[in-house]
Amino acid sequence: MAQQHERMTKAIRDELNTNKRKWSDSPATLLARVSLGVIYMYLILISFELLGIPGPVFISVLFLVSFFVPHAYHLLTQRQHKKAKLEKQTSLVNEARQQG
Repeated sequence: MAQQHERMTKAIRDELNTNKRKWSDSPATLLARVSLGVIYMYLILISFELLGIPGPVFISVLFLVSFFVPHAYHLLTQRQHKKAKLEKQTSLVNEARQQG
């Protein structure tokens, strides 16, 4: 039991170290993030001045939706690949039945 606990602890520690290295930001990345934050702040301000309260709400919802677009795209492409694979298997089965 103790060995299993030690292996799990080591795996978690290795995963944390890997993620720490992956997320260490370079100065260019930090500058890009700060710039995007400032742009977002100005978009909120301008949308408030032009549209009132619905402006910042719209911009905030738009940014939240855009945050999840890559995940939705990944799910869609994964579904299309599964469908193509299933169609290929079905066509192979039909060909085998016709030959047999």
